[in-house]
Parts: sequence; structure tokens; C-alpha cells
Amino acid sequence: FGDSDEDLYLKEAIACAKSRYYRAAAVLGWCAAVDRIHHAVERLGFPKFNVTSAAMASQQQGRFKRFNKPQNISSMSELRMVFDSDLLWILEGMQLIDSNQHTRLHSCFDLRNHSGHPGEAPLTEYNLLSFFSDLIEIVLKNPRFQ
Repeated sequence: FGDSDEDLYLKEAIACAKSRYYRAAAVLGWCAAVDRIHHAVERLGFPKFNVTSAAMASQQQGRFKRFNKPQNISSMSELRMVFDSDLLWILEGMQLIDSNQHTRLHSCFDLRNHSGHPGEAPLTEYNLLSFFSDLIEIVLKNPRFQ
């Protein structure tokens, strides 16, 4: 681990998981993955992100027909304001992830949301292991996000 934001999020997530603070670990793990994704989008260029989202929003049929949130971002701070659920759709549109990976990452995002808000659903060590397995395999080890 280094001193990047991603590394710091992961260090904290691991410390939380070791202390059995699974909800906190999920929130911080998601932050690490999204930080990696944001930097990949920045590297690929905000214009590509914007053009892809506009093309998706214009589709009348097919997988993206319900997507209606074209983006016009020009900085990392603007990218960080894009809702994570919209970000996942645009990543698929950019062909950085496929539809199955999108579904799995959305499940991770749901677990993150359940962890960050009060509720009755338990979060076990096994849930967290599955969550991190998906983040590692789909984002952190994915060469498209390096």
C-alpha cells in the first residue's frame, strides 16, 4: 500500500474488517473502488465519458434505452458529483465493464448503501468477503482500471 487515497481507504477498510466493523469496511472499500474508477475515467478523458453518456441517453431501444442522464463534466470534482449508479451505467457504455460486471458492482453498491444507512439486514463476514472479492476482481485487478 502507498499513500494514495485508494490505498488509505483500503487500509482503513481492512482495519475495520479486522475489528469486525463490517459496515464501515464496506463503505470504505466502495470508496477505494470508486476512487480507482474515477482516476481511470480521468485518464481516459472526460470528453469520452461525456460523449458516451450522451450517446447512451439518445438510444431509444436496447440496453441503454432507459438511461437518460447525459453528463457534461470537465474535472475530477465534477466527476465525483455523478451518482455511483449512473457511473456504473456509463462504465458499461464505455465498455470498461460488461453487463454482468455492472450487475455485480451494483450489488456491491447496494451493500455499501445498506451499510451506510440504518436497517435490519445483517452484514456478515461472508457478505463482506463476497463484496471485496467482486471489487478486487472487477475493479482493482482489472487492467482497464489500472
